[in-house]
Amino acid sequence: MTLSQYCTIVNVFCYVACFEDLRIGFNLRLPWAFPGWVGHGYNWPYRHPDVTAYYVVSWIIGAKKHHDLDIDYVGIWNERSFNSKYIKILRYTLDKYGLERVKIIASDNLWEPITLFLLLDPELRSSVDVLGAHYPGTVTVLEALALKKQLWSSEDYSTFNNDVGGGCWARILNRNYVNGRMSATISWNLVASYYQDLPFGRDGLMTAQEPWSGNYVVEAPIWITAHTTQFTQPGWKYLQTVGHLVYGGTYVALTDQKGNLTVVIETMTHDHSVCIRPPLPHYTVTPQKATFSLKGSFASVNELQVWHSKFDFKTKKPLFFQKLNPVKVSNGTFSLDLDVDEVYTVTTIITGYKGSYPAPPPSAPFPKKYTDDFNVKNPDFSEAPYFADQTGVFEYFMNLTDAGAHVYTLRQVVTQRPITWVADADQTISVIGDYTWQNLSVSCDVYMEREYSGGVFVAARVDKGGGSIRSARGIFFWVFADGTYKVTNDLNMLSAGILIIPAGALILYIFHALAMKWRILPECSRHVTPPDTHYILEVHNNDLSKQLEMQKVLACGSFASVWEGTFQGSSVAVKVFPTALKQEFTKEKDVYQLPLMMHSGIVRFLANGKIGKEFVLVLELATQGSLNIFLSRTVCDWACTLKLAQTLSQGLAYLHTDLKMNEAYKPAVAHCDLSSSNVLVKADGSCVLCDFGCSTVLECKALQRYTGIVEFLSSCVPGASLAAEQPEDDENIQSFYEGTFQIVGTVSGETEEKLSFVVEEYCNLTREELLHHLMESDVIIYNIYNEHADQIEEASWAVSALHKEVDAFPQSKMFILISSVMTWALTRPLDPNDQEASFTEEDYRRRKPHPSYKDHIAVEKLVVKLGKSDQPKFSTYVVASGLQYGNGEEAFHFFFKTSWLGEKAEVPIFGDGSNIIPTIHISDLAGIVQNVIVRKPKPQYFLAVDESQNTVGEIITAIALALAPGKPQNVPKEDAFLIEELTQAEIDNFFINLRTEDTFFTNNFSINWVSKKGIVENINQVVQEYKHTRGLLPVCICLLGPPAVGKSTIAEKICKHYTLHHVQIKTTIPETLANLESRVLMEEGDEEEETREAREFLELLKMSMEENG
Repeated sequence: MTLSQYCTIVNVFCYVACFEDLRIGFNLRLPWAFPGWVGHGYNWPYRHPDVTAYYVVSWIIGAKKHHDLDIDYVGIWNERSFNSKYIKILRYTLDKYGLERVKIIASDNLWEPITLFLLLDPELRSSVDVLGAHYPGTVTVLEALALKKQLWSSEDYSTFNNDVGGGCWARILNRNYVNGRMSATISWNLVASYYQDLPFGRDGLMTAQEPWSGNYVVEAPIWITAHTTQFTQPGWKYLQTVGHLVYGGTYVALTDQKGNLTVVIETMTHDHSVCIRPPLPHYTVTPQKATFSLKGSFASVNELQVWHSKFDFKTKKPLFFQKLNPVKVSNGTFSLDLDVDEVYTVTTIITGYKGSYPAPPPSAPFPKKYTDDFNVKNPDFSEAPYFADQTGVFEYFMNLTDAGAHVYTLRQVVTQRPITWVADADQTISVIGDYTWQNLSVSCDVYMEREYSGGVFVAARVDKGGGSIRSARGIFFWVFADGTYKVTNDLNMLSAGILIIPAGALILYIFHALAMKWRILPECSRHVTPPDTHYILEVHNNDLSKQLEMQKVLACGSFASVWEGTFQGSSVAVKVFPTALKQEFTKEKDVYQLPLMMHSGIVRFLANGKIGKEFVLVLELATQGSLNIFLSRTVCDWACTLKLAQTLSQGLAYLHTDLKMNEAYKPAVAHCDLSSSNVLVKADGSCVLCDFGCSTVLECKALQRYTGIVEFLSSCVPGASLAAEQPEDDENIQSFYEGTFQIVGTVSGETEEKLSFVVEEYCNLTREELLHHLMESDVIIYNIYNEHADQIEEASWAVSALHKEVDAFPQSKMFILISSVMTWALTRPLDPNDQEASFTEEDYRRRKPHPSYKDHIAVEKLVVKLGKSDQPKFSTYVVASGLQYGNGEEAFHFFFKTSWLGEKAEVPIFGDGSNIIPTIHISDLAGIVQNVIVRKPKPQYFLAVDESQNTVGEIITAIALALAPGKPQNVPKEDAFLIEELTQAEIDNFFINLRTEDTFFTNNFSINWVSKKGIVENINQVVQEYKHTRGLLPVCICLLGPPAVGKSTIAEKICKHYTLHHVQIKTTIPETLANLESRVLMEEGDEEEETREAREFLELLKMSMEENG
């Protein structure tokens, strides 16, 4: 889509939302994504800020021209980075096109760092009209107040709309102004009109998610909204006399400045008003009698109308928005008896009215039989009913060139990938129906417009959408314009394609029917492994006899025999294990079922189970047999040989690679029994690996978040000298460990084998059970270093729950929160004139977090606060960790892996690489935690960083040079966002620029540092740890072939490309002979048997060389 064309494509849904906004008095728009063309090839809207500004302004003009909509406010980019230059250009462009009335909101993220930029830049400050923050937790910052601009909570709520959600909405509607002086609160979202199984199901003020039945539900948040919006209008002003009630709760007062007054009161308790984010610190509310005084122009008011809502979490019979008798005002005062979990509105407005509506139709599931021919001549909307676009845009399209039944169609209208807000899928997708359906068929007439590129798919049981669509699982049937098809269980198309149409016989420019049927067999259940493997049939009754037909034996081995057979109508290979070899069967099966094992170079696994008492694996059939048999009966030309070698090497390389994609992790696998008998040849002449019974899975357990710290602590003796070393003699080891810390903890899922240094592991505990175990422990450590929302929320709950139980502590307890230096990421420099000044622990009150770490800093503050009053019975500490490295930790894994594999000529340094990254070796972090436990220091906040202050460029360069053949190369920052392997959190880590210094531990304690000078100074040690942890071994390549085929040339190029040592036969043999001769001469006169053997071997070699030229 070109710059001149985009205004002609209109998705009406956006403008309908604008109409609804106008009904409540104002209209604002916030870009979540941008058309791809504004970035000119880059996934970044600020690279050409004038183009992006022109696009936004043209959209506003189009809203007025085509739909008579006046846009009042426009944002920058939802919850993403802002750009000062772009904001200024946007203001200029708006004014240039006569849109001076359109105000700019910035930055729809956190209060920081936009407030700091506005304070320092007068032009930027004059461009921004409103400061908008998302999910501010009802608080603001001093810098925002100092700007004297309107403050908005420009996105809030986003909570499941049950009664607790209603309580959340009641609390923040009042407290956003009481605590943070925010005069507007915008709910995301307004109406939950999308499939509930999509992200944030029912997170709207009301629910209307069944257009096919017409059912809707007016939820609690709607009535809570009415307490404010029925008795105020845009333009009313908050009075300054707002605040907290004595025994909990808040009140606000608003006026139209024409004599009318509205007061809204809420007494929501903590547990009944928790929002989805951020964590809510504990507070209490009790019943009370509140008296209010009216003064000034309101002193003459004699009576106020009263509206009341009562949440009742015991009987589950709440009363919402009830009109009560007016309250009399005597001598300017009135009183109300307030219970907990109530909302009152008292007002001079007498026109309040509780709306009524007919009973909605009953709820009904999506129709099990549904068809749509899109035969709508003049559609009111561009989107077809019930379709929910997740990636890409599909709209009604009249195909006037079709003379048949396909005039009215649904068409993909945007073919260029946009600049996305989140990591969307690589393929466009729109969902419809119910993903829990099991036995179903899907069919669709499709039309492909591009030759040799692109394709279409139909899918069933797609289980994710929204920001998670990239990792969606289901059954996907793909057909491509080049005449191939695929069947996968994920949207990433990781399985191999199969040619079904001869080359050149393309099926373009006509409609074709795609259909797929899906059913669960009565004796099997479907099991889809993580989002990157093919779909597998798990046979729960372990009996495949009714599904398999054995036909003939293909081969017999030491452990199993291989048969040809049929399975569900297809020819397959069946590997049969005797009953006594169940362990070998299980080992091989487990390798096939590893995540991400679907690859064209690995034989495809179909099913497993039992026939009688024997165990079987069902695999795809390679019709040409083993490589050994194929080579013995086939004369291969160069093309055939090249395909064999290429596919075999690709399969082996994939097997040896550890791979992380979305939520799945494939460890490296060593075959350990590779031979031409364990390589199969398919009908197309390609090789696949098989027989994994002897394989070794090189899975790295050291990557678990707690292991590095906890394993270290398990060897520490409480109270012992921190400088003492572990005994080396076996006799003292047992007694040494008997006095060490006893480690218990929770794990995210059940493990086959408990970690050796852990006494007890717990899984899937209720909060009550978890608190019981916390009460039994002396030291509680929560690690929220990474972005794990569940751990952050649980840590907040845990420290609050323990604080409530202080009086019941049998002995003193310690709570340690391991957080991240990313909570300092946006902290203003100590001295603008001294760029080398470092932050220390003493500056921790100044810290400003990266936007993604706002929840982290909230928990940090809570932990510090709750430990102040109860020391020494309950001491709390926060350890802000630098980026962790060592023992396989993942902070710099991408750069280690890129350098080690050598697949690319350069190792990227994003940006100029001059930003300083605080770092810490995982063992040194563990040592600091140990010091906190043993020393119980007086300060509560610590920085865990080494002395390095290395830049990201220095770190990446050190890694690249230590792990040949990588070469560091500066690339644009935006390139980081194009690498699917990198998460947003990892990218954020690479861009931090922060000088920090750990002064407390350096000055007060003796730490046995492993890497005090940092990763660059200790790169060789860190590389060895990385190799050891991940089981990495160097690759040795032996290149053989007949004379005069270019072996030397190829070997030289391989060694040059991969920076490998080139070992040549013509130099190796003379060197070996010379070494052998020198050894014989050194030992001349010694008649030992080894010397005689060496001399005889030397003479034999010389004779052989003479005979063979």
